[in-house]
Amino acid sequence: MIPNPEYKGEWKPKQLDNPEYDAEVYAFDDIGAVGFELWVVNSGSIFDNIFVGNSLDEAKAFAAETFEITKKGEKDAKAAFDEANKETEEETEEETVEVEIGETEEKEL
Repeated sequence: MIPNPEYKGEWKPKQLDNPEYDAEVYAFDDIGAVGFELWVVNSGSIFDNIFVGNSLDEAKAFAAETFEITKKGEKDAKAAFDEANKETEEETEEETVEVEIGETEEKEL
């Protein structure tokens, strides 16, 4: 290690006094809205049944009343969607193979 005579220890940002700082600002009795900024790559994503709380037991109970009820239906719908799109993807792949084979044969002539 190269000695550095100007080393003053680990850097820390300067802290300024803020007389308006309120350490309890997060404590709300009633929240009227919650906002999310989501960047979704796949179309068709759905967000519902949002839970905001601080109790794991309440969150589990809420999930049992909402998510667990719809989960099987969503899996079945996803499987049906994937199956319908699989046929389209297979047709597209077959068309691509035919075009590639046709182009290769034309080049050889």
